[in-house]
Amino acid sequence: MTETFDAEPLANLFVAAHRDHKPVPADRISVEPKSVEEAYTVQARVMEKVGPTGGFKTGRPDILVASIMAPIPASNIRPSPARYEADEMRLVGVEIEIAFRIDGSLPETGQADYEERLRQ
Repeated sequence: MTETFDAEPLANLFVAAHRDHKPVPADRISVEPKSVEEAYTVQARVMEKVGPTGGFKTGRPDILVASIMAPIPASNIRPSPARYEADEMRLVGVEIEIAFRIDGSLPETGQADYEERLRQ
């Protein structure tokens, strides 16, 4: 018999961690996602509870590995020069990021002139 992954308990732990600015103790995690789809389901449940998504953090550590992404709550995105109070975060530090705001629709990936249209 195959068990169905329940994203809700894990999402609730992450929502509490976000709210309280505290990490989730490893011993509180009883079931982990076994696929990217399950992990994204957890992320979706978290964002349903935290609020609107303002952007995504994404990366691809190797060309042979699929890209990964994580939603960033809109409430965590501030225009430059951004200011945060220490009690708003669990850790206080600087992480250099490059962000792009895309204000229009992207071209369909199957189009012959996709890369050219993407540059426009």
